[in-house]
Amino acid sequence: PPDMLGVYLARILEGNVGSPFKEHIKLALLEEDEEFYPEDNHDVSWHVSVACIVEGISRLISEKPGADRSALASGKVSSRAELPTDNAPLRDLYIAGRDKTLLELVTAYFEVVDELLWKNQEKKSFITRTVGVLALFDVFRDALRTKGIDTKNVPISARTLFLNARGINFADDFFHASGAGRVRIRNVLKVLVGLPSEPDPSTVAVVNRLVANRKT
Repeated sequence: PPDMLGVYLARILEGNVGSPFKEHIKLALLEEDEEFYPEDNHDVSWHVSVACIVEGISRLISEKPGADRSALASGKVSSRAELPTDNAPLRDLYIAGRDKTLLELVTAYFEVVDELLWKNQEKKSFITRTVGVLALFDVFRDALRTKGIDTKNVPISARTLFLNARGINFADDFFHASGAGRVRIRNVLKVLVGLPSEPDPSTVAVVNRLVANRKT
């Protein structure tokens, strides 16, 4: 099922030397992520939970992960190959059992994120929190759908996509660690990288301010 595959890939992402998630994934429930940021320790490295990664990966390969799980568990289908197609951008790879390719695409995308967005962020930047990582998965999904990212060359296409998001301060007070914070990060990123969106005037104003104050 998509969630079980997500757990498997999360463990590989956490364990592989050179992975952008190496030593940044902890086994915890999604809502427990705040425990990784004790208020009295500003030097702590950032971490997200396995559940965060599972949600992000699952939405790349399935529009209805629960339905896929039920179909496989009940015996309604005997393998992924018999599951129906849907509009998840990497659904075809999931159905075909191309798990290594899925891992390579996710890794390549977040390597670019690490290079252009995560490095040089403040310790408590929201782009390295659960809301930020999930927003980045949202952007990945949307960019795959609109061909903003090419699965045949993720490193180059993702780097091109995120060039205008470099140097943005995601520790800004506009962002916060809630569901609304995820939406704000996603909307700001979509404006910055030029993905189709309908931002409200306040978001546009924030983007303009963040761009004007970007680190060079």
